[in-house]
This record gives sequence, C-alpha cells and structure tokens, in this order.
Amino acid sequence: MFLASIFQPGLKAAGPAPLLTMPDVIAIIVELAAGTALDMWLDQNGDPRNDRSEAMAVGAYYTGANYWLSADYNHCDTIDSHPYQVKQSASRGNERDTDPNGSPIDQLDMRANLKGWTKTFVVKNLLGIPSFPYLWTASGTGQSISDTDAQEVFSASIHNPSLSLGCKLADVKERWRVGYFVVYSDWSATTATLHPKLKEKGYYPAEISYKKKKITYWGGKVIDQSNVIDDRKKILLRADSPSARYFKLCGENERLLERPIVYGGVSRWVEKEKNIHDCAFPDQPILHLFPVEACQWIDRLVVKERRAKLPSELD
Repeated sequence: MFLASIFQPGLKAAGPAPLLTMPDVIAIIVELAAGTALDMWLDQNGDPRNDRSEAMAVGAYYTGANYWLSADYNHCDTIDSHPYQVKQSASRGNERDTDPNGSPIDQLDMRANLKGWTKTFVVKNLLGIPSFPYLWTASGTGQSISDTDAQEVFSASIHNPSLSLGCKLADVKERWRVGYFVVYSDWSATTATLHPKLKEKGYYPAEISYKKKKITYWGGKVIDQSNVIDDRKKILLRADSPSARYFKLCGENERLLERPIVYGGVSRWVEKEKNIHDCAFPDQPILHLFPVEACQWIDRLVVKERRAKLPSELD
C-alpha cells in the first residue's frame, strides 16, 4: 500500500506504529450527501465507499554526513621522524532514495556532530634532552588549545619543574558532522479513483523517539561521557498528501546511540450511516415524537478518520 522505503547503511529506520493500535473513530470530516439526494449523488459521482486513504510516518533519515581530518607531523631534532601531512575527507548522502556517494568511512556511521583535536609534544628536561615520559599528548573536543595553553596544562599535570614541552610532533584535527534528519509521511489510496473528499487537507500527530549522549574526543577516539538522554519530539504530518519534516537531532558534541524511531498514522474512509433523524424544525423536539411530514429518517454518506495511538498516549 505504501511506497517502498530505502534504508541507508548505519541508520535504518523502524516502521511506524501499526494501524491496529488505532482508537475509535475520532472525527467526521465532511458529509457527502444525505436524504433523497443520495442516490442521485451516487449516480453522478460514483460510490466512494470502497475508497480509503492512509498516511503513515515511515522513519527518520539523516540528510547527509561529512568527515574531515587534517594531521601535521613535524620533524624534531631529538626524535627520529620526518615531517609530513595527512588530509582526508569523505561525504555521504543518506536521505531516503539517495544513494551514498563519496568514500564510505566508519566514522560517519557514528551519527555524531563532533570537533576533535589531538596534539603530541616531545617532553624535554632542563638540558633540552628528551626525558621520560618522552611524549605528552593533549586531546579535546571543540576548539584546539594553543601551544602556550598546552604548556600550562602540562605543568599543572606533571608537577615536575625540570620537565617542559619541546617541539610539537603531531597536530591532528578531526571533524564528524551529521546533517538534519528528515521524517517522511507516505500517503496512498486503495482505489485508483479516490474520492476528492478523502483528500481534504488535515494533519495527524506523530512522534520521533531517539537516544543520545554528550561525547568528548580523546586520543583520536570518542568517549561517552554523559548519561543517556532519552528524547522525544512531537510533530504534525499531512494527512492528505506525502510530506516531510526536518529536524536537527544532534547538537554540538552529541551522538545518537541508535536509529530514531517514528510513530504515527492516519486512515480515512467513507461509510453509509442509516437512520439519521432529520427534521425541518430542529428546535421543536416535540415534533420528533410524532410521524409528521416535517421529520424523516434518512441515510447519508460521511467521511471518517481515525489515527494510530502514539507511545506518549500509551505511557
């Protein structure tokens, strides 16, 4: 019934809440025809009771990701090394129906927005000779520190005034960036000729559920730091046509722990209601008790709607 969903590697979206969880019918959208005009109306417009339209939230996909690394390795007289530079970058398109492009690298699957840096210095004594621990490394998240700040951090952590930082052996900067997440609504009909009244504009509620953590960067690796943040977003999606909404689920130095899950769905259909009491004098209830020509029992067609329950409604 719904359009096929193409899930990209590393971020497969789960299906929405099944329509079996729908509550009772919650709304009558519009009356199509009633009374003696019903048969004539059906002759002119066709019987829409076999028509049904449904819309369903089908998942959250990140719209794109990129990876960038720059590393400078310097020559130090006291260390057997040669200066060289390493640069690497890659990108991946990951929105639905978009094939990945660029070099697929593992870091993009981390679904993180992170700035990381690492600096490695030679440790020297008062004579300028490398001394144990020989190398000292500082790492962090966000903006890189200056060499002067690194010296202050080193002195505060080593507590040995005879040692200081010598030349900078390596300077590495790394960045992972995941773009916005898009939530799609697939809309479809069970018949080739859907009645226009089923396309009346409207919205239904949906939810995105996801888990994330604040992270930091140390020695070229991501380390989880914070407790798990269990978050949820509520949105509205179109009930009469396919639609999409975009959200930034990862802030700076945050990482998704699992794929976002989307819930929500709505169904519309036409029914014939019988024995609807219609009276030309609705403000005269006494007339309803007597068989007068002003009152009659009629049939009518109505468009009805019901939607799936959301996890927050079941909590």
